[in-house]
Amino acid sequence: MSRRRSMASPSRAVAPLKLSFWLRLVYPDLCVICGAHLGEGESLVVCHICQAQIKFISRCCPRCGCSYEMLPQNKEFTYLCGECRRGGRLYFSKARSLAFFEGVLKELIHYFKYKLHPSLGPVLGKILIQHFPPDLDLTSTNLILPIPLHPSRLRERGFNQSAALAKAVAKHFGKPLLLGNLTRRHPSPPQVGLSIEKRKANVRRAFTVEQPRELAGESVLLVDDVYTTGATTRECAKSISAAGAKEIQVLTLARTR
Repeated sequence: MSRRRSMASPSRAVAPLKLSFWLRLVYPDLCVICGAHLGEGESLVVCHICQAQIKFISRCCPRCGCSYEMLPQNKEFTYLCGECRRGGRLYFSKARSLAFFEGVLKELIHYFKYKLHPSLGPVLGKILIQHFPPDLDLTSTNLILPIPLHPSRLRERGFNQSAALAKAVAKHFGKPLLLGNLTRRHPSPPQVGLSIEKRKANVRRAFTVEQPRELAGESVLLVDDVYTTGATTRECAKSISAAGAKEIQVLTLARTR
């Protein structure tokens, strides 16, 4: 059975997201982070001063997307990072992340995922589109796929945060969003605080493609919220590649340093 496709300045202290956070979602003329009134032309619910505190990634490995921000600013670095030069199999051709997983963006993502407020999905989706990585080419991309949650986690959370971001990308670029084909076979414990090896073991053979014919010969963009060690991303890309996908690119909203 075919799975579903759809078209889819001066600094200001960051206030804790408490009760006022929910009020600001009701009154969108206030920034959800600091509570300041949004200025003219600020279409998001985050003011331009708080947005300015998001640390976007400007230089990275052309393959895996790891940051080169710590290297000298007066030089261009277009070579592969040490890990990619050692030839580790990634199963995707390119990965890009919008910004570092810290500060304002980390706070928004945490409220989105763990405080269970799906209305932040469009907000983060708008930030993702407004600052879309310029060297991520979707010209030949045929399908947008989110990294899936296990059904038990999906029932608990009520929504898939990666699917919300993927929907924003699919709608903006006029690409088909494919849901339900890439699935998670078994739940895994939280990855936070685990070593790279334990993260890999957690997700090994955790994903499967239900209908390989839908992916055979296709160029795919895989979307997630945070890239940490890449263990989950690689395992998903491995399953998609085994199904016959022609090319796999990866986009995440944030990345740990």
